[in-house]
Amino acid sequence: GPVATTGLTQTQIVTTDTYFVEVFIPANTTITGISILNGHTTSGSQNMMVGLANSSGVIVAKSATTTAQAAADAFQQIPFTATYAAVGPAKYYIAVQGSATTGYIATHTIGNFGATLITSETYGTFLTTASYSTTTFTTARGPVADTY
Repeated sequence: GPVATTGLTQTQIVTTDTYFVEVFIPANTTITGISILNGHTTSGSQNMMVGLANSSGVIVAKSATTTAQAAADAFQQIPFTATYAAVGPAKYYIAVQGSATTGYIATHTIGNFGATLITSETYGTFLTTASYSTTTFTTARGPVADTY
């Protein structure tokens, strides 16, 4: 079940950053999108974009850029533009971007998995030259999220 957001870090979204976190897909499955835990403060005027990167850090699925951030302290399902047939067992990475600095996402405070961010990006664009993968855990960088 979900962890109370009071036990997590509230990370204010920076429009030039992509936050990403490791997720394990145990078997072949079709993924519709990403479910992300919003922070204590959200903004309907802020849009969210999510992506799924393979074990090499290459984005293989992504959402539209027009999904408004929803309710605070709740999981929000953001669908991809098309479903993705994930091959498992394998490590993947969930990537999250925000269009404004008015909202927060819940991020992991501690962990034994890859979680960090890439700076100097542009909202709505996952770079083809970037690698959205890591083996290093950085506190307050990896979004609390899962696939659905």
